[in-house]
Amino acid sequence: MRFINNNSYRGNILISLLKFLIFIIFFVILFQFAKMYSIKMMDSFFNKEETKVPNLVSHDGMPVRIEDAFELCKQYKLQLDIKDKKHDNNIPEGCIITQDPPPDTIVKANRALEVILSLGAKTIDCPDITGKDVRDVAFIIQKEGFLIGKKSYVFSETLPSDTVISQTPEGGKPAPKGAQIDLLISQGKANSSVKVPNLVGRRIESAKIVLSKINLETGKIGYEKKAGTAFGIILAQEPAPGTNAADKTAVNFIVCDNADTQESPGGGAVIIKSDGVKMEPNDSNVVKIKTGGNIEVPAPLIESESAAPKAVKTGGPVSENDGDKKIKIIKFIVPPGQKSREVKMVLLDDMGPREVYKNPHYPGEEIDLSVTGYGAMKILVYLDNVFFKDIEAGVKR
Repeated sequence: MRFINNNSYRGNILISLLKFLIFIIFFVILFQFAKMYSIKMMDSFFNKEETKVPNLVSHDGMPVRIEDAFELCKQYKLQLDIKDKKHDNNIPEGCIITQDPPPDTIVKANRALEVILSLGAKTIDCPDITGKDVRDVAFIIQKEGFLIGKKSYVFSETLPSDTVISQTPEGGKPAPKGAQIDLLISQGKANSSVKVPNLVGRRIESAKIVLSKINLETGKIGYEKKAGTAFGIILAQEPAPGTNAADKTAVNFIVCDNADTQESPGGGAVIIKSDGVKMEPNDSNVVKIKTGGNIEVPAPLIESESAAPKAVKTGGPVSENDGDKKIKIIKFIVPPGQKSREVKMVLLDDMGPREVYKNPHYPGEEIDLSVTGYGAMKILVYLDNVFFKDIEAGVKR
């Protein structure tokens, strides 16, 4: 007599039902996919509507963010496909680098546009070179993929000569590969003697700054009229340029005084006319400064800065030398983004690097900053303490 195992029989039935159910599900999915593909192909074949491709790379001179690109494609009845993502030093993160087809191309509606999305500048940590000898840091900076920027020098009572005091960007902070690193370098302790620079032709305000940086002092200032020279330009100096002078030595000047009045600013001081005529000179109010022809010219003495004359405009333009004081307007538009960012600006000029601005701003905000500096001026812009770009002073960006 033959017995049938009911449990085994039921198990076989369940397995068969499960296989059949899987087959049905697979068939339904395949049918839906074929249906959607067929509809898309039919729509593509019979759809004659055309549209123009918008510019997804730049809008009003600003990079286009991916969110805005999707909205533009929707308005133009187009699709958007992100083909790739790459680092770019010039295009902010989340903005489009390139697109295909290019702008203004006529295509059929519902066409997919391929774009490459920016991951922002590829940043690496800056090497920390503070405390190192300046002769050794060039190799370190270049090895890490950076460039040596502007070098500024100051005296230091603690660090030996040619030692890096500080750097911008700071060591260990992220910055774009290939960015410049500006250095502040020690000149060592103030020397017992220093070579007097040639300050003839510069403005007196600039000369005072230069002297303060090399441990010399501004001495007595005489005034003389000279046709064709702007007010405040140095005509002669004592000690002569190139002379070795001790620390804290006072440098005396003759400065152009093309004012409308002949009255001496110092009350009892003497005015020396350009024709060489001297008016009431005496030992208490005259300093002798050697000019180019080795002639000792008496000049009125102004003992302190508070006694300096007030400038009277002669109507002629004042030329800007490299060391002149300048006031420039810096314009900067915060790049697109999803949140506010801290904007920091560092000024590089003849006085060395210094921070001139630091505030949070939202994307698209325009910053108008008035900057006062001396000589060649450049602004380094940092976003959230990461170097972004540099701006030549006076150039709109």
